[in-house]
Amino acid sequence: MGTPRTGTLEPAWTDKDGRTRYTAKIRLGDGTRFRRHVPLEKCVSKEKAKGWAEWLQEQEDANGAILAAKIAERAAETGVSPSSEGGETVAQYAKRWLLARKGRVRRLRDNRAHLEHHVLPVLGPLLMARVARPDVERFVDALDAKVRKGELGAKSAKNIWGTCSKLFDDATNAKPAEGLRCLPTDPTDGVRGPDDNHADKLLQFLYPSELQTFLACEAVPLSWRRNAAIAIYLCVRDGEQRALKWPAVDLTHGVVTIQETYDRDTEADREGTKGGAARMVHVRPELLPLLKAMHAEAKAAMGGEHEPKGHVCKLHSHHDMARGIRTWLWNAGVRRDQLHVGSSVNKQLRWHDLRATGATWLAVEGRSATEIRDVLGHTQTSMTDRYMRSASVLRGGAFGRPFPPLPTSLVVGVERSSERSKSRRAIGQPAMTVAEFLRRGRDSNPRSGFIPTPA
Repeated sequence: MGTPRTGTLEPAWTDKDGRTRYTAKIRLGDGTRFRRHVPLEKCVSKEKAKGWAEWLQEQEDANGAILAAKIAERAAETGVSPSSEGGETVAQYAKRWLLARKGRVRRLRDNRAHLEHHVLPVLGPLLMARVARPDVERFVDALDAKVRKGELGAKSAKNIWGTCSKLFDDATNAKPAEGLRCLPTDPTDGVRGPDDNHADKLLQFLYPSELQTFLACEAVPLSWRRNAAIAIYLCVRDGEQRALKWPAVDLTHGVVTIQETYDRDTEADREGTKGGAARMVHVRPELLPLLKAMHAEAKAAMGGEHEPKGHVCKLHSHHDMARGIRTWLWNAGVRRDQLHVGSSVNKQLRWHDLRATGATWLAVEGRSATEIRDVLGHTQTSMTDRYMRSASVLRGGAFGRPFPPLPTSLVVGVERSSERSKSRRAIGQPAMTVAEFLRRGRDSNPRSGFIPTPA
């Protein structure tokens, strides 16, 4: 028996009073590390932060025990015990399957969550060799029931079904060298997946006038305004923007090469994009002055003698991006209901929707589906259909000019801490750092004391 895992700490940032803030890192069941931010009231004190890290690690370890209890409970219901007969159970095979996929797929986090919370509680205690079509149909019925109760979205149910069917497909058809093949036939063959009769929620985008209001508002931190402009005008994904470095930005020819993305599992940049291939994106003339100004600032920070090699943008934790952009939009006076209020048919604005905003603007401009596909890095033009459909409606209204010129304050403005504090007091916010303001919570897990986006 080894010593209990207690998690570790690492410095995250230093506040204006010189106090060090901490981030907790815990180890997941498969051995990978996962970073979790420490709440404000605990992250200044190292003792309290350490206590938070230990609690997080205990919860992670306990979840494994909870899953085992769920499997045992399911075994009692079905009358099948993993140890009553020889052979490998679905739960045991799932562990081997995840390990085999490590390094072959970009992200295992979703697969692991799908298995732990949905697949294994139903199918986990069954022997792999005994899983039959009725068992798989029972699992699909369980997903449909969760969707009807509102516990699960229709798209999420479809993704969970994809993980389950892939597991059994590999158990049947994987290459012999992978050591995963153990079934003569696939029990998911011919089984209909979860119901897909739920309408997709309406996705949001910003109108040009709304973006201009946001970018011109000096009460919004300069980094958020600049990052939003880059996301829209280059149509990049969150991970691509996080990994974008200055050597990939050709200011002479006005081209950006999107060739890396930030991997949340490894917490590091990696080569390639979501679609696999790199792509080149034209820098619009409206965006070029901003990139030149940021390049000059980065070069000056290095002493002015060498070309900058670091990241172009510094974004906050991905947990904060959706809530953060809506909060700053609200404070800038951009308060259209659809952006801030979610419903069964409408999604609130997310950071990813800034990329969709740029794509929508390209469609309104009259760009072809193939042009938009190449800018976004999609593999098929069918993936751009949603933007083309929006464009046909929006061209007839008072849409405004897509990709308007950026305000001068965005290009030449340098935010000072005293000015930032003054601007926040003007809109009724406490004078705190951006990290402090956003660290109070996120959409999926709001924390006590967080100032919610007004509805």
